[in-house]
Amino acid sequence: LDLVLITHSHWDHFEPRAVRRALMPTTTVLGPPDVMRRLKGVQATTLWPAHGDGPEGPPIQVGPARVRSYRTTHGAQHSSFLLEVGGFRLFHDGDNEDTRTMSAQALGVIDVLMLCPWQGSGWAGFVQALSPGRWILSHLSSEEIAAHAAGRFLPELCDQIPLPERIVALNPGETLVVQKPKSAPSTRA
Repeated sequence: LDLVLITHSHWDHFEPRAVRRALMPTTTVLGPPDVMRRLKGVQATTLWPAHGDGPEGPPIQVGPARVRSYRTTHGAQHSSFLLEVGGFRLFHDGDNEDTRTMSAQALGVIDVLMLCPWQGSGWAGFVQALSPGRWILSHLSSEEIAAHAAGRFLPELCDQIPLPERIVALNPGETLVVQKPKSAPSTRA
């Protein structure tokens, strides 16, 4: 485990003892200040834009990965992360309750988007504007994953489902392997 990104400190996303058990001595942990304070004794780096710096934090290089934090809406301290490795770009939006605060154009090409489809968050337009290669439904309960598998989950949330052929919903323990096409552009024109 080289890198752990923690979006926020809510109980359903962050349990300090579980994080400590998963870490190796060389693992880097990134997250907002309230998460880092609760990880005493762990080599952790606060990745959080200061007030006045705008929503975007300075990028941090972790081995071959470059990580940038975005201050987003969900509790007092919530981060969304852009992870770039060898031209592959993943955006993890965490529990962002208002995707309209993010600029899809500024994010550029996204190979994989991890997004929680909060009602009223503008997520459908955000997904459509980003047009990621794959998008992973996150923060779903086992019942919601089953409803998605049956074709009911997203139709119950919205009238039009953006990019249905690119959606993935993973059960706990499942893995998704995604490779960036060699001919894919690395930035938006």
